[in-house]
Amino acid sequence: MESPGEGDASMFDDIEREAMREEGFDPDDPATKTAIDLVRWELALLRPDPEVEPG
Repeated sequence: MESPGEGDASMFDDIEREAMREEGFDPDDPATKTAIDLVRWELALLRPDPEVEPG
């Protein structure tokens, strides 16, 4: 089983790919994909759990 982003040409849309290139990153580089996956995972940890009532 592949990890998220591996071999996935559609991991980024055209706008994201262009923005990464403008910042000097290669959207096809496995290290870039891994770094983005890590950031997305970390941000997901910060999202409130919809199953837990606030307060």
